[in-house]
Amino acid sequence: MTKPTWRTTFDSLLTAAMAGLIVWLGWTMYGGATEPPPVARLEIPTEPVTVEGAYLRGDRSAPVAAVVYVDYACSACRMFERDTLPVLLRDYVDTGRLLLAVRPFPLPYRGGAAIDEAALTRCAGRHGKFWEAHDTLFANAGASGLDQIEAVGAAAGLETDALAACIPDERDHVRRTVEEARALGVSGTPAFLIGQLDSTGRVTVQVAHQGVSRGSQWFIDLLCENDEEVVEFWCDSGSGYLRFGCCLPHLD
Repeated sequence: MTKPTWRTTFDSLLTAAMAGLIVWLGWTMYGGATEPPPVARLEIPTEPVTVEGAYLRGDRSAPVAAVVYVDYACSACRMFERDTLPVLLRDYVDTGRLLLAVRPFPLPYRGGAAIDEAALTRCAGRHGKFWEAHDTLFANAGASGLDQIEAVGAAAGLETDALAACIPDERDHVRRTVEEARALGVSGTPAFLIGQLDSTGRVTVQVAHQGVSRGSQWFIDLLCENDEEVVEFWCDSGSGYLRFGCCLPHLD
């Protein structure tokens, strides 16, 4: 047996120390975390954005809109759909306080599969079945393209051959949507642009955010972020301040 030299002993100690440091850093940064690591900061656009061309849920006369960008294989997007969206629909969208505008945003690293998923939702949307496709793709994340088409067809009551033939026609539109989102600074999903909605469908963005947390309170907190000018502008009902969907009492 070869006797260890001081060099091999030193290398072994150094390797063990580095491994311990990596484990410690990982635990410090993410150990016990209740939410995904943060993503790149999303800046507030300098110009209003539009809800035209997005898929809408809620009343177009709502005072506030949230433009949401999603990718159908994104685990954080599924968390939003599962944990946050039901509360928003019940308390804000269905009560006329918030318009939800969804835009598929295929993540670039996923390539053509992500583009085809977004195109598939548009194909279903031609028949008024976007939301059926949207929900089905999240439920079948990771399935093959053919399996997804068949699942969407079954959920939406549409012919799978027609859906498959439609996908190439929608790819260019999806790519344009991605480029428009990138121009706004969107780089990951889910991403949210929240602000005052006017009668023409334009949104003056006051809050821009990428990423999610567990539950729904984090999104409600986003809805409540704004400046005093916006609060005063919306205080015309006499019943309280309307702060991004949060009804607050007058502070007399």
